[in-house]
Amino acid sequence: MTAAAPGVGFKQSPIHLKPTEPQSLLTYGSQPHVVKPLDMAIRALSLEHVVLDHKLLTGPPGLGKTLFSKVIANELQMRAQLHGLTPPMFVETYGANLNSIAALDQVVRELVQHPASIWFIDEIHVVNKELATKLYLLMEEGRYPFEGSLNPAPIPHVMVLGATTDYGSLHAALKRRFGEGLMLRTMTREELETLATKLGFAIAPDAVTHLVSRCWQSGAPYELKILFKECAIFATAQGHHAITTDIVEDVFATFEIDQHGLRPADRSVVQALFKRPRYRGKDQAFYCYGGSESDVCAVTKLDKTEFQETIRPRLMSRGLLEVRTGVGLALTNLAISAYPELNA
Repeated sequence: MTAAAPGVGFKQSPIHLKPTEPQSLLTYGSQPHVVKPLDMAIRALSLEHVVLDHKLLTGPPGLGKTLFSKVIANELQMRAQLHGLTPPMFVETYGANLNSIAALDQVVRELVQHPASIWFIDEIHVVNKELATKLYLLMEEGRYPFEGSLNPAPIPHVMVLGATTDYGSLHAALKRRFGEGLMLRTMTREELETLATKLGFAIAPDAVTHLVSRCWQSGAPYELKILFKECAIFATAQGHHAITTDIVEDVFATFEIDQHGLRPADRSVVQALFKRPRYRGKDQAFYCYGGSESDVCAVTKLDKTEFQETIRPRLMSRGLLEVRTGVGLALTNLAISAYPELNA
C-alpha cells in the first residue's frame, strides 16, 4: 500500500462494526424509507457489478449516518462474497482531511489499485470548490486529473458514499452528481426504546422508559447510546447485571441531566441568552432574549464545533432555541417558562 500523505487519515477495509451494531440492511431496524430503496438497488445489481451508483446521506448530527454508510458497504461486501466476487475495498475519509490536492490525489491513487471501491466521505460538504470539481469528474466520467498529469486518468469504478449534516453547503457540482440525497429521519420514541434493548447490556423495561424520557426529543440514537453506555458502566461497577431505574436516575443526577435532558453546558447557553434581552421599535418593546452564535460561544467558553454539533441541536430539538432574523439565536417561550431560575 502506498504511504498516506500527511493529514489524509483514510482507513481501509475491513469495515469496523461493533457486535451490537447492525451488520446488514435487514437488521438495521429503522429508516425504512432509506433501507427499502437501497435494498432494492442492491438486489437489482448484476453479477458484473459489486457497488452501487454514488449515494449521499443527509440529516442532522447524531442520526447514525456513519454507521448507516458502513452497513451499506458491509452489505455490498457480503453480497460479493456470496457470489464469489472480489469484495469492494472500503475507504473511509473525512471531508476536513481532504484539504489539499495532494491529499485528494493520495486517496485516489489508492483507489486505482483496486477494481472496485466504496469511498466514504464523511462531512463531504467541507470539500472546497477546486477539490469538489476534481471529485465530480471522477464521479461523472470515471476519470481523475492527477496533479502534474496532462490528461485525466481512467479510474476503476468507485462508489462515492457521502454523508453531510449541511446539505446547503455542499458544492453545486456534487449536488448535481449525487442527485436527491437519502435523508435520515429522527427516530421515534418507540424506536429509541426498542434500540435501548439491543445495545448489548440488559435493561429493565421501566428503566428503558425512564432513560428514553430525557433523550427522545432529539430523535438521535447517538444521544441515547451515550447515556446507555454510562448506565451500563454504573450497573457493572455496582455489581448489577441489568440497568434499573435507580441506576438511570443515578446517572442523571451524576451528570446533572435535568427533566428536559439538558446538561450543564446546555443550561449555560440558556443562562447566557437570558442576559441578552433585545428590544425593538420606538418604544423599545421587549423582542426576545437572543444573540449570535459567536457571542454565545464566547460568553460560555464553549467550543464552537461542540456547540454546533451537539448543544444547539439538543436545545432546538426540545423547542428551547430558535433562529430569529436580525438576532441570531433566541430563547423560545418554552425556554423562558421552563427555566425561570436561570433568568436571575
